[in-house]
Amino acid sequence: MSNNNNKYDKLDSLKQLRKNMSFEEFGKLFTISESSMKAYEYGHNRLPIEQAILIADKFNVSLDWIYGRSKNMTENDLMLSILLCLDKVFKIKMKTFTRLYKGEKVTVEENVLCVSKEFSDYIKDIQELVSKTTNYDLIDGNTYNKLREKIQNKHQIMLKNIFSIDDIRTQKDNDVIIGDADSVMIFGNIENSEESEK
Repeated sequence: MSNNNNKYDKLDSLKQLRKNMSFEEFGKLFTISESSMKAYEYGHNRLPIEQAILIADKFNVSLDWIYGRSKNMTENDLMLSILLCLDKVFKIKMKTFTRLYKGEKVTVEENVLCVSKEFSDYIKDIQELVSKTTNYDLIDGNTYNKLREKIQNKHQIMLKNIFSIDDIRTQKDNDVIIGDADSVMIFGNIENSEESEK
């Protein structure tokens, strides 16, 4: 959002890309005048999309990042952000199970995909809400929106911790295994656990 002195948001991205270059030196790379470069960076004028595309291509950065709509400078940064979010929700852990093998009990260790308890509770709340909407007579749009907002508020801290890249925290060790002991997802081998023992 722009402040009172500027029509548009300041583009700190341009300052970052300029590094030690002057406005004039940077502008010459894209046939932009020094005064226009200053106006774009300080938020007095909007950077035209055509110019933004040239800058994005030259420096291999995203348009969203140039315009301050994303903290992810490149697509690789975006992918890393997604992976960090997934890492907060899912873990691969070694679990020990007792299985019957040829009539005898055998203890085996398997890699299982686990989901954090907090995220699992959030998904359950969403699924419960969605199940109420399968019959349109039971819930109207306004009620749905209010209930959805209530769920978001209930799980707000967990969602912020997962999806805020600025705040990377280690996940607590309270996980739920996806599936049950008879049908565990073994990473790299998505088979029924009984079949994998044969």
